[in-house]
Amino acid sequence: MTKTDFGIITAISCETTAVLKYLKATERVRGILPDIRDYFVGRFPLKGGKGYRLVVVQCTQAGNSDAGQAAKDLITRWNPNYLIMFGVAGGFSRGGIDIGDVVIATEIVEYDYKRYSTAGFQPRFRHHPTSALLLSKLNHVPAWNGSELQFEPSVYGAVAKPKLVKPGPIAAGNSLFADAVARDKLLSFQQDLIAVEMESEGVAVAAWQREPPMPVFVVRGICDLADGRTKGNVDEGLKGLRQKVAAMAASSFLFHFLKDEPVTPNDVPPPVGGTRIRVADTTTPKPLSETSTRKESFLNLKDSSVLTLIEPEPFIMGSYPEELGAYGFEENPDVPTELIAHTVRLDPFWIGKFPITNAQYRKFIEETGYIEPERWDDPNFNGPKHPVIGVSWDDAIAYLEWAGLRLPTEAEWEYVAYGCGRKPRLFPWGDSLPDDNFMNFGRFNRGTTPVSRYTRGTTPDNGIMDLAGNVLEWCLDDTRAYTPDEAFNPTGSLTSSMRAIRGGSFARPVNSCRASYRDRRFKKTRWGSSGFRPAYSGIINK
Repeated sequence: MTKTDFGIITAISCETTAVLKYLKATERVRGILPDIRDYFVGRFPLKGGKGYRLVVVQCTQAGNSDAGQAAKDLITRWNPNYLIMFGVAGGFSRGGIDIGDVVIATEIVEYDYKRYSTAGFQPRFRHHPTSALLLSKLNHVPAWNGSELQFEPSVYGAVAKPKLVKPGPIAAGNSLFADAVARDKLLSFQQDLIAVEMESEGVAVAAWQREPPMPVFVVRGICDLADGRTKGNVDEGLKGLRQKVAAMAASSFLFHFLKDEPVTPNDVPPPVGGTRIRVADTTTPKPLSETSTRKESFLNLKDSSVLTLIEPEPFIMGSYPEELGAYGFEENPDVPTELIAHTVRLDPFWIGKFPITNAQYRKFIEETGYIEPERWDDPNFNGPKHPVIGVSWDDAIAYLEWAGLRLPTEAEWEYVAYGCGRKPRLFPWGDSLPDDNFMNFGRFNRGTTPVSRYTRGTTPDNGIMDLAGNVLEWCLDDTRAYTPDEAFNPTGSLTSSMRAIRGGSFARPVNSCRASYRDRRFKKTRWGSSGFRPAYSGIINK
């Protein structure tokens, strides 16, 4: 059976109708208990006989809770490559948005989460990323203004005009906005919000619980201006008509976008042998004990990454003051302390033997049209076997969407670097203080170096290279506050504006290249020394 390309979630019937208008050979499929939902399965044809397979499901009620459950049910039954939250929304006119325009979420901002203090309830917005790869495709899609849509001008309360497509942060929560005062209060906390709706946060949470995280894309048509002016019996008929118009405008743009084939359809045959194959272990880890063994690896055919299986034992995450003091090292005062050593247990996972290289990233750019990173043309950094550098966390996520992989969590990264359950070590290779034969640090070189150059810096128990120095490596999560309690698969925040970044770089001193040293950066910034390493948690068939 052909795999599903896109799963589309709607909340009301006019949204579902607007989507189904574009599908061919649509079939209604009943859910299998305990799933009681109905799914609409259809095909959207593309050039050359290709096509996307889409599955559409409508929520049983509005709100993040049921939308999240609908997303989980859709993922379990159909396992699409992408989730699309589709429908109508209230727009914020500050950005020039009007009824009938289309908005695309660059991030989903959940606004119902609050902190209580003597000053009252204070919002604590939670930020969820949307598909960086699909967002990048918006820059290449042919112009669209909804000119093919024909509606009475009275629908808008004014003369109909060409539609806008505007990307930006979209708020999602379960609270209804009754008037402009409430809307403006929300905007006082985050002024760049462009719209508000009630389902996308639930979908995003469900998507990020999947392994690897499933990319989410949000397309909304504006049906009102979130000011309460469409409530009441007098306006109910006009409100319903505006919802229909907004849904049809959104579907017109969505399928205009998909027609441009932003990602390869699943009906294009995959490489012979599948997408991931096991490979013979070519690492030569240094003996740590008589029980040391070679590690199983697989080759990800999409991007040629080699990933090594890690089967974790309980380990001590963090460090001890006396350990750092003996060497004159210090922790980073700008992040949560590393000086709370605690036991951590992890599920098995796979991690890249090397950071992603320029050659791999170039293939990604050529296939997707994605933006080039910082220093792409600088000869000190752009060697094909050098790690890609100058990428944001969002850029890393876009690459890994394309490759079918993910980032390691901060705990997974530290486990590999710190000793894999054995005696914690200062550096990935052991406790020996480094010189420029172990890693690229302290500006011994003018830029980055090939990822396989420093064999003396290889981890002795699993053959992972270049963990220290050369390039900072993004982690999936933000830095969490350590506690003395044992932790199982711990993660920091996945909804903050920052992310953990580990390993030091070619320009950093030796202290920041330690296995337990913590650092963090704003995830949307293309730091001049930031790169990344892939990870995966799925099962690899023999």
